[in-house]
Amino acid sequence: MSRTAIILATLAAFALGFVAGGLGGRAYERAMFFRGPGPGHPPPIEDVLKERMFRELDLDDAQRKSVGAILERTHRDVGRIMSTIRPEIDARLDRTGEAIRPLLRPEQVRRFDEMEAERRERMDRADRGE
Repeated sequence: MSRTAIILATLAAFALGFVAGGLGGRAYERAMFFRGPGPGHPPPIEDVLKERMFRELDLDDAQRKSVGAILERTHRDVGRIMSTIRPEIDARLDRTGEAIRPLLRPEQVRRFDEMEAERRERMDRADRGE
């Protein structure tokens, strides 16, 4: 096999790995982060972060209760803050979509619209505390 063929085969292998990794990463992202709560779904991120803090700081029961209450208040407060700025965020994201949509081919517009609907649903669920 010539040196050129070996180099091309190596580059092709890296390119295929890159594409496969990208597709696998996208599938993982969709599976892990775009699902709503329910059986078989990951717990809300605030619960994951709270449990990680408890574990890594090795908090005792009293500390867990106090820290947990603080984190729950903070989560509610952040939710209230987000609800006040949510209309501005939505408007900005809508303008972004309006700028992107004309650049897309028809099949891309359909997928983009699906992605936008999924994003809105995730944000609505977050607003409801789900």
